[in-house]
Amino acid sequence: MSISVESKINYQQKLAYERLQGLFKETTEANRRHGVRAEKLVTVSGAIMALVGGAKFLPSGRDFTLSIQNLLLLFMFISGLQILRLASNCWKPVNKEYPSPTDTETIYRDFIHQDEDVAYANALQDLSASTSNALAINKTKSSIIGKMIFTLQCQVLLLLASISWPMILSLFGFFV
Repeated sequence: MSISVESKINYQQKLAYERLQGLFKETTEANRRHGVRAEKLVTVSGAIMALVGGAKFLPSGRDFTLSIQNLLLLFMFISGLQILRLASNCWKPVNKEYPSPTDTETIYRDFIHQDEDVAYANALQDLSASTSNALAINKTKSSIIGKMIFTLQCQVLLLLASISWPMILSLFGFFV
């Protein structure tokens, strides 16, 4: 809704609408950025899994044995799969509300056949509902990104534990 200079809408109404419109734009942009963050986390996690998988599990002429070190690596790979699962939740389509109806009956009923104050109130209400929906989506995606970061931290800790497992055993043997 663009507000013209000739409009009978007062300054407070214009200010309220423009502030809410700005919040809606910022929130939808933040929602888009969550998808980009998820892509970066998946890339880092995939790189860790590829490097470790290549270094540890490529044939080296020895038989695979079940050990604590290999179990730690297994859990590291499982955490990488968890990151992919979380990312898919972040990327899945969501029901977005847009601040304007699309059907002509609603447009005529709520805007065209109303006086300016009622049309303004209807537009503000639509924008407010859309912004609330976008904020809820943003909160959900933020939570998913937080879980992805925690899982990536666990993945790195599992990798470090696996790499340092022989040293941990030697220290434990030293104190026993």
